[in-house]
Amino acid sequence: MSHSILFFGIPCSFADAVLAAILEAGHDVRARVVPGNSRLPQPTTRLNPPGRSKSSLALPISGSAATSGNAHPEQSDIPILRINDHHDPETQASLAEFEADIAIVCCYSMRIPQTLMTSTLHGGLNVHPSLLPRFRGPEPLFWTYREGSTESGVTIHQLIDQLDAGPIVRQHPLEIPIGKPGDELWQESAAIGGQLVTEILQDLDASLTHARAQSGEGSSYQSWPTMQDLQIDPAEWEAWHVFHFCRGVIPLGYQPEILTDGTYRRVVEAVDFEPRNDEKRPAIDPDVESVECRDSQVLIKLA
Repeated sequence: MSHSILFFGIPCSFADAVLAAILEAGHDVRARVVPGNSRLPQPTTRLNPPGRSKSSLALPISGSAATSGNAHPEQSDIPILRINDHHDPETQASLAEFEADIAIVCCYSMRIPQTLMTSTLHGGLNVHPSLLPRFRGPEPLFWTYREGSTESGVTIHQLIDQLDAGPIVRQHPLEIPIGKPGDELWQESAAIGGQLVTEILQDLDASLTHARAQSGEGSSYQSWPTMQDLQIDPAEWEAWHVFHFCRGVIPLGYQPEILTDGTYRRVVEAVDFEPRNDEKRPAIDPDVESVECRDSQVLIKLA
């Protein structure tokens, strides 16, 4: 069964992959909704020129470089609605004009008031790259690597006023091999997100009926990373964790720093880690340094 969709998501490789899956399944995406400029007097601005759905919009989140490889040909024909004021009643009225069955939210950089979800027949679903209720917040993959987790996943949940806390409609777990690059996990999560959304849309009423409330046990929320969150004291970290974290977040656009000789230096690349032994491994590459961690050594390239 085909559904009419309002798609909330900035142009980025993750959102584009999910949107492409929705279009490939034959659903009618009536508009792509993006955050606008709160300083403009109009609550919303509507754009319709073909070929502009991936134009010069800012990409404020990591891993968000728009890539044509994830785009579906029909994306360029979808009207764009920029929301400048998410709380103005005219915004809800503008969304209601599209007469959509449901809103799908993915990589939207503003919190969406639940009142806006009354503009669609079935409210809204959010695609979140973690196993909720763990890692709620805007950058779950960063915190997955920061905490040294080797498990991730994708959750599709209903939108409510509390961020990332709505009833879970579907989940899919993912194992993360130690050192898996973050951009690969990002793309894998996007593909799974698109698959889960299309499965839900196949029988939307039944999927929503069986949604389950999130448990408060094991829940966590993290905001945007700070400079301190990028700093590594190797005396407090195990070597595999340093390797895992750096390999994960560098491809997402972050620049971790590690404490060596009393100074934090930027990690360019995490090369390997190894068990402790009496002698440091000889450096094949003169740019590779061996740094003592809490349990063993990590081999890294430093700026």
